[in-house]
Amino acid sequence: MLTNILIIDDDIFLRELIKDILIDYPVNIFEAGNGDQGLELLKQEPIHLVITDIIMPEKEGLESIIEIIQKYPGIKILAISGGGSTGSEQYLEMASNLGAHATLAKPFDKDDLLEKLNELTDNRFI
Repeated sequence: MLTNILIIDDDIFLRELIKDILIDYPVNIFEAGNGDQGLELLKQEPIHLVITDIIMPEKEGLESIIEIIQKYPGIKILAISGGGSTGSEQYLEMASNLGAHATLAKPFDKDDLLEKLNELTDNRFI
């Protein structure tokens, strides 16, 4: 079965990196540049997993996590963050406290991402 993954990140290069990592796996990738765009896609597509950055313009990741959990409780959420000037730990802890199912600090490597996806989906990525 294909896993539908939505990547929400304002950094197009990071979205491309994640797509490149997942190219050989049974997934459909959807992309959004901010939380508002991501929530619009969730209305239209049967998404199984959201990978969301935390710090973004317009609707940022923490707000998006809250809304996704309220409206789509079956969707798994992987929160990612480089943390801006304060580091990622504080933001990732907040994301986890708000209901993100897993967190990952930037920069991350391929194996780190695939390990988290193994935890959150029925697919085997490693």
